[in-house]
Amino acid sequence: MLIKKRLLNNAAFSALQTVLSAALLFFLYRFLLKQLGAEQLGIWAIVLASTSVGRLTDMGLAGAIVKFVANSNAEGQLEKSARLVQTAALTISAALLTLALLALPVLHLLLQWVLPPTAISPALEILPYAVASLLFAMISGIFQSGIDACHRMDVKNIVLVSCNLLYIVITVILVPKFGLLGIAIAQTIQSLTLVCSTWIILRRFIPTLPLIPCRWYKTDFREMLGYATNFQIGMLAGMFFDPVTKFLLAKYGGLSQTAFYEMANQLLQKARSVIVSAQQALVPEIAGGNFADKDDLLALYKKAYGFSFLLVLPYYIGIILSLPLISFLWIGHYESYFVVYGAIVSFGWLATNLSAVPYFFNIGTGALTWNTINHVFNGLINLVLGSILGYYFSGVGVILAASCALIMPNIMLIQIVNRRLGFGVMDIVPCGQRVYLLLIVLGAAISILGGVFLNRYASMDMVAALIMPGIFLAITLLALKFNSMGKAVVLKIFKKNINNDI
Repeated sequence: MLIKKRLLNNAAFSALQTVLSAALLFFLYRFLLKQLGAEQLGIWAIVLASTSVGRLTDMGLAGAIVKFVANSNAEGQLEKSARLVQTAALTISAALLTLALLALPVLHLLLQWVLPPTAISPALEILPYAVASLLFAMISGIFQSGIDACHRMDVKNIVLVSCNLLYIVITVILVPKFGLLGIAIAQTIQSLTLVCSTWIILRRFIPTLPLIPCRWYKTDFREMLGYATNFQIGMLAGMFFDPVTKFLLAKYGGLSQTAFYEMANQLLQKARSVIVSAQQALVPEIAGGNFADKDDLLALYKKAYGFSFLLVLPYYIGIILSLPLISFLWIGHYESYFVVYGAIVSFGWLATNLSAVPYFFNIGTGALTWNTINHVFNGLINLVLGSILGYYFSGVGVILAASCALIMPNIMLIQIVNRRLGFGVMDIVPCGQRVYLLLIVLGAAISILGGVFLNRYASMDMVAALIMPGIFLAITLLALKFNSMGKAVVLKIFKKNINNDI
C-alpha cells in the first residue's frame, strides 16, 4: 500500500521539530550546567520526576482523542469532535487540580526522603511551578492530540519549536537573576503559551469549538473512557519509569550522577522522538483510514516496520559512539557518568524505538491489551531490579536495571504483534535485512577498536571521539547500498525526488 503524502509530510515535520528541539535542548543544558552546576540541575530533575505522577489524571484521554476525533472527522461529525476535545480537557483539568491539592503533602515527604537536607528548601520553592507547568502541559497535550487527529502534525510541530525557543529565551534572562527558580518560571510560561496557541490552532481545524472549553459531555466521556482504560493502566505503570529511575539513582548514586543521567536521558529522548514522532503519524492514518482488506493494513505495517529497522539500528549505535564527542562539546570534558549511563540506556531505547511501529499499530487498530502489559512489565522490572542492583552496584546498577526494563517487554511486544500478523520469530529482523544487520554490527566493532587504539596508544581523546562516529557513518552508508530499501532511501535523499512511496 502506498503511504500517503499527508503521512510523509506529518512524519517529516515531526522529525524536523524534534531535531530543532534537540538543538535548543543542547544549548539549554550547557547553559544551566555552567550557571547552576550539576547539583542544582539534579534537584530540578528530581522535582520534575516527582510531579510526573500527576500524569495519572490523563486517564488515557490524550491517546483516545487521536482515535475518536480522527474517526469523527472522517465521518464529517465536527460537532462530536468538538464535544470530545472539550470533555477531555475539562476532565483532565479537574482531576489534576484535585490530585495536586491531595498530593502536595506527600510530595513534600517524598522529596525529603530522596534529597539531602541542603537541597530540600530550593526543591520545595519550585514545586508549585512544576505542578502548574504539568497542568498546562497536559491540557495542551489534549489539544495537540486533536491537531494530530486532524492530520496537521506539521502545524503542531511549528508551534512546539516556537514555544521551546521562547522557553530558552526566558530561561537565559531569568536564571542569572533567580537561579533554579528562573527555570521553573520559564517552563510555566512556556506551558501556558503552548496551551493558548494549540487551542487557537485547533479551533481553526474544528470550527465548532467554542471560544474556551466550557461543556462536559457524559456520553462522550464514557465512550472515550472505555477505550482509554487500557491506556490508563499502561500509563500508570509506564509513567513511573522515569521517576523511579531518578529516585533510585539519587538515592544510590547522588545528585551529580542524576544530573548527568538526566542530560543523557534528555538527549536520548529527543533522539528517540525524531523517529517515534514520525512513526506516530501511523495512528490517525490507521484509525481514520479505509483499508480495502487486511492485506493493505498488513502491507502498511510491514513497510513501516522494515523502514523503522533500517533506521533505528544504526541510529542508536551512532548515538552511542558519539557520546564521548557530545560530552566534550556539551559538558566541556569527558564525563564518564554521562557517557556510560547514556550508552547503557541507549540499548533500552533502541528496543523501545524498534517496538514503536507495533505499539502504534495496536493503538490505531484499538488492540491495546499488549501495550498495557508492556508498560506494566516495564514498570515492575525497573522498580524491582533497580532496587536490587542499585543496592549492590550503586548508580550503574540502577541504569542497567532501567535498560533491561526497556529491552525485555519491548522485544516481547514486537514478537506478539508479529505473530498475530502471521510473521515468524525471526522476522524481528525483517527479511532481506540480515546481511545489513551484520554489516552494522561489524561497523560498530571497527569504530570502537579504532577509537580505543587512538585513545590508548596515541593519547588522542578528542580525535578518537571524532573518528568513531565518522568510521561508523561511512560503513553504514556502505551497508545501505547493499540493502534494497536502504539503497532506495539514499537515492531519494540525494536526488531530492521523494514521492509517495517508501
